[in-house]
Amino acid sequence: MATRFRAAGLKVTVQRSQTATIEGDRSTTTVRAVRTGFSQAKVVLAADRATPGSGEAPLTGTATLLELARAIGGRTVMHTVEFVSTGAGPGGALAEFTTPSESTIAAVALGETSGAGLHRPFVVPWAEARSVAAPLALERSAASALANETGLNPGEPTSSSRLARLALPLTTGDQGQLLSAGVPAVMVSSSGEEAINGSAMAGNQLDSFGRAVLRLAGVLDGGSVKWPGAPSAAIPIRDRELPPWVLALLSGSLLAVALVVGVDGLARARRRRIPVLPSIRWFVSAWPVFGLMWAWLLLAGAVGVIPGVPASVPTPGSVPVAWAAVAGLPIVGILGWIFVRPAIRGGETDYARPEAAPGPGEAAPAALMLMGVAGGAVIWLVNPVSALLVVGFVHIAPWLADPNRAIRRRHGFVLLALTVLPVLLALLSLMSSFGAGPIQFAWLIVLQLSGGSVGILGGLIATLFAGLVASLVVVLWRSNQDTDFDFVTRGPLTYAGPGSLGGTESLLGRR
Repeated sequence: MATRFRAAGLKVTVQRSQTATIEGDRSTTTVRAVRTGFSQAKVVLAADRATPGSGEAPLTGTATLLELARAIGGRTVMHTVEFVSTGAGPGGALAEFTTPSESTIAAVALGETSGAGLHRPFVVPWAEARSVAAPLALERSAASALANETGLNPGEPTSSSRLARLALPLTTGDQGQLLSAGVPAVMVSSSGEEAINGSAMAGNQLDSFGRAVLRLAGVLDGGSVKWPGAPSAAIPIRDRELPPWVLALLSGSLLAVALVVGVDGLARARRRRIPVLPSIRWFVSAWPVFGLMWAWLLLAGAVGVIPGVPASVPTPGSVPVAWAAVAGLPIVGILGWIFVRPAIRGGETDYARPEAAPGPGEAAPAALMLMGVAGGAVIWLVNPVSALLVVGFVHIAPWLADPNRAIRRRHGFVLLALTVLPVLLALLSLMSSFGAGPIQFAWLIVLQLSGGSVGILGGLIATLFAGLVASLVVVLWRSNQDTDFDFVTRGPLTYAGPGSLGGTESLLGRR
């Protein structure tokens, strides 16, 4: 790579560093080549050459990068253009090697660029671990260049898929961590975020995709230093944009309403001398169970039970499933449920009659709503869009936990399923974009938890809501309201016509 870059007349530097890859911590080599322009502002073009497999298709991004270096190396450019070739492989965190800075105008990561496997959209604008996306101007410029040069429809994410990606900011593309670092970036790939077969041969679109990226680089070089702008969470709806503050206001208002209702329920319980802390402790008791399961994944990633935990989200199938780590999850969960949860919950537990275990009490609705609001508020402070995923649970779950309401078990489970439906739909949207099956996608989530990339706060909040849902399942399962309701009529149960209650004159004396 360095020799080819030097042959194009570029200034080349080579750097070696340690990074987390799908094969564990490895020493990787990064090659940088610079074409200096009149401005210190920088346009970055990057590709990863350490792709799994021996086929041609995974290396087409690197081939395109070399041709771009040859074409741009002989030009006079307005802005400095930097070419970056990394060797970390899938999930290798490209942002660690591109040295993003305030002078970076935009970055373009190159995936599979030969059309060996078409999976739309070809332009991937999502960030990782941050609820933003590439500026719409950059995304649409890249899509326009691809449409003009390839003659193919590059595809465009729908508004619902954008909402799902902002709520769950995960991506397998190399642009993800660049956007998280504040650099406007997109990935151009004919396979989108879907994993390409490592032994696949190159397609027939290599030249057209290369011309499209060259056109995009020319657009970026000819623009001002303030174009295309910073990453944004705006959602395009037809010819309009929904600004991010609207979603923040919506989720914040719904949580504020739940807070008012929860405080009112707490005050009502206090007036009736109903203890609230036992109810809170009852629901909190399931939290450490899922916390222990998360701790097991962290330990498995640290000691090598999961052999390769990459620095970012890898493509589906690039990291084999570590079944030993997966098998440990239910074991840790069952042990925690049997021993840890009763110790925190308090009260005696008869394992022969689990239905006789103590319940959450009459203050359960207020306790559950306040805990849900607290968790939702933390989510809102970090990512207001993600808070929309839990507002349904925060509002409906307390109603299901009320011991004074007569609700049938099956109806309760249907309503509980509706409260978690937004999360399931968002996960299905991601799974479709990744081109992954259920097992592969679940393993990607496990890798994020085992690598600690979700963060301590993210892991605590996720395990909290998992514990609340599990506790509510226990409440609904103990419900005895599957029988039909017995309606009792007030008043006499026999004849109640004239004379039965008095107040009428006797007719016996009238003859």
